[in-house]
Amino acid sequence: MLSLAVHWAISVRVMGLASGLLSVNLVLQWQFQAAMLALLWAVIFDQIKGWITSDLSVRTEEQKLFVAKMDPPVDLVIFAAGPGIFC
Repeated sequence: MLSLAVHWAISVRVMGLASGLLSVNLVLQWQFQAAMLALLWAVIFDQIKGWITSDLSVRTEEQKLFVAKMDPPVDLVIFAAGPGIFC
């Protein structure tokens, strides 16, 4: 069973992913200012996720595996696809 802090970490990851995808969508609609704001929120959510997960000292192997599988796609959208679509 996932603890409450892990639920918060997952929720913040999903919010970051949603903000990153929103940024890509807004760029494709030529709304660059809104896209930059959504990308900024995605980066802020990623930073908050880092603070939450650094405070999680006791995690089970299942939780570590889940986070390890979820983190790379979220980072790919936030730090590669989001900024890359602006070029």
